Amino acid sequence: MSLLTKPKSIATELLYRYLIALQNNPLRTKAITSSITSSIGDLLAQTIKRIQSPNPQPYDLKRTAKFASFNFLISAPILHWYYKLLDVLLKNYKGNTRLILQLLLDRLICGPLVILLFFTYFEIVSMGSIMALKKKIQLHLIPTAVKAMIFWLPVQFFNFKYIPMQLRVLFGNLAAIVWTVYFSVVNK
Repeated sequence: MSLLTKPKSIATELLYRYLIALQNNPLRTKAITSSITSSIGDLLAQTIKRIQSPNPQPYDLKRTAKFASFNFLISAPILHWYYKLLDVLLKNYKGNTRLILQLLLDRLICGPLVILLFFTYFEIVSMGSIMALKKKIQLHLIPTAVKAMIFWLPVQFFNFKYIPMQLRVLFGNLAAIVWTVYFSVVNK
């Protein structure tokens, strides 16, 4: 059965429309989806923080816009091309060897790179200084990368093992909602 078979329910209709958009313009579709899911994650994190706080702050929509724009402009394009590159680089590997190499490259190269870009982007759009960025990287890059390794390793195992390549960014976006909530609420 093709991924583009005519749908029978609302959920499959949405998936069908997403797959059509993905087929017609994959990068734009992934960027828009990443932007939307990151906004959902950030607003959910802010909602939880508001519920937990005795003195809730108003929603920080600028922060949400930063998450959305980072994912639209940087994260989605990187992941779109990264998954394609992985397929090319690892085309001669099969089975568990391929999976292990995908996970190693993902967690040791792509993961820390995206975190570094995230810190840099947020500092730039927040009009921060180079010194503030340097301090943030020194204090938070390794601890964040370790926490990301713990969260993302099983997510990416499932992603690489079971999710078709064209849906990997979407699957990662959905997992990132949970990551954003964890990162914002637990890490403060």
